[in-house]
Amino acid sequence: MSTPRPSRPPSQHPLLRNNDPPSTQEVWVVQGKIEQLERRQNQLLTQLAPIQAELNDTTAEIERLKYIFAPIRGFPLEILGEIFLSMPTSQLRPGNYQKHLARVSLVCKNWRDAARFTPRLWCDIWVKADAPGLTYESLLAWTSRGGNIPKNLEISSSRCGRLDRCVGRNLCARRRCLFSNVSLAKFLKHAPAEWRAVTLNCPTPNCLRTFVASLNRLANPVASGGWNTVRSFEVNLANWTSWISSQKHKIFGFIPTSVTGVSLHLPRIPDSGDLDGGDVDIELEESQWEWSLHVPPNLLQGLTTLELKFDTEAVFAEPLLFTLHRCSKLETLKIDFHDGLLVGEENFPVTRIIFAELRRLHLLQVPGECIQDLCKLKFPKLLDMSMSFGIDSHVDLYDERPRFSPRAHNTDTMWFDGDGLAEFIGGEGSSPSTLQTLHLKGATFLPGVLHRVMRDLHSLSHLKLEWMALLSEGGSYEDDFMNLIEDDPPSLRSLKTLEISRLTQPVDGEVPFLEQFVNERGIDLKLSTHDRGAWKSDDNRYSYLVGLGSDSEDEA
Repeated sequence: MSTPRPSRPPSQHPLLRNNDPPSTQEVWVVQGKIEQLERRQNQLLTQLAPIQAELNDTTAEIERLKYIFAPIRGFPLEILGEIFLSMPTSQLRPGNYQKHLARVSLVCKNWRDAARFTPRLWCDIWVKADAPGLTYESLLAWTSRGGNIPKNLEISSSRCGRLDRCVGRNLCARRRCLFSNVSLAKFLKHAPAEWRAVTLNCPTPNCLRTFVASLNRLANPVASGGWNTVRSFEVNLANWTSWISSQKHKIFGFIPTSVTGVSLHLPRIPDSGDLDGGDVDIELEESQWEWSLHVPPNLLQGLTTLELKFDTEAVFAEPLLFTLHRCSKLETLKIDFHDGLLVGEENFPVTRIIFAELRRLHLLQVPGECIQDLCKLKFPKLLDMSMSFGIDSHVDLYDERPRFSPRAHNTDTMWFDGDGLAEFIGGEGSSPSTLQTLHLKGATFLPGVLHRVMRDLHSLSHLKLEWMALLSEGGSYEDDFMNLIEDDPPSLRSLKTLEISRLTQPVDGEVPFLEQFVNERGIDLKLSTHDRGAWKSDDNRYSYLVGLGSDSEDEA
């Protein structure tokens, strides 16, 4: 092997030793030298190119061979499976999760074995009704990999037949309805699996009728069958533009009685006269009054969880309150009003509905006008409550948020009853409140309202105020935090944490006596990183943050 020649130090041209301008002859000499060196440079580059290519290939091969020693190759299958369970896509809807899981399983044999060795990976199942080649056997093949672990199942399709572009509604394909595939009903009813939760999303009323008819044609399974194990059932009707009007169609009557949790996403009210082709449906705006919550009474009586989501300008109080009145065992209730007003409450004869077992109450996008109607609901054992007001997408618009004032000061029809809100949050009324956690979002309070809401919540340990405005009122100023300090007996004596996120008022940047209140009570004040960032950028609305609190981990 030849010894490489040592590189020579570059010679210094005599003309580089001074700053004198070169003569004409010296210019020609230097130019010739440069051209000579450039030719030599090109020769060396030509010789170097294949060497560099070989060097790159060799380096890449070395890196590829190092993969053989990668620690992940030596991971036990059960540990690798636990890593797969932590994939971010596991928090997405089952369909996206299934695709990602399939890709992971195709990486190599070891990864495929690890995936199959981990039954929990296969327990979220999304069946698209329009998937080609959908058979009962193919569905069982996926489900069997989950072993005996309870599973979550979604059967859905965003469309069945054509889209009527004139009114923007989905139409059922009728004889070729996607939900007439007997494999879907057979899988849900007879699969040897335990269903933890089932979601059904039919794009039209006729699709749901077709699917229910298919279910009814199948014999009831034995006691150990999947149909008898369902605990939670969600029906998503958000895309409907009409309703089933005939009394013989008890729309939710097919839900098995084993279910203890029901979630209903009800449809929006369409334009007047929007009918679903040849169905026997009537205008949704009229039919929702009587049929929107046709859940069988025997099913309601056994529910421990109920979730309702509306998407209308008016929520008809009579069917809603009758439904709630039958839910005597509820432990969790969640209602999204979408800022829809309660109407027709005068037709409901019962003045109080007591939820003796209710522990968690979440009310979303509540219109300020319905607070008095909500006062019919009583919950003597409630532990956790959250309420958001108005439209969530308008929460950052001050003029769009519901505004509450004390009843005695309420001379403006644009202000809602703050005392009524306090009465509602206080619960049953005849016994001390048991509420431990309260989250209020998207409302404006005049002085006195916050104090009235909080003063009787003696068990409250965590309070969160989000996108709230606490106003001062010139001439009749009443400070909430000072009143809470001076109350005898003390208010909020169990409060441990006060969390403030995106407080939008007062505009002068001061919340009087907030610092004194939290310091005297030893309360942990948590402030959102958003608020701290606004304060650091000299937004005077957030000067109340100076020297106060720690950052909130629950950034909204």
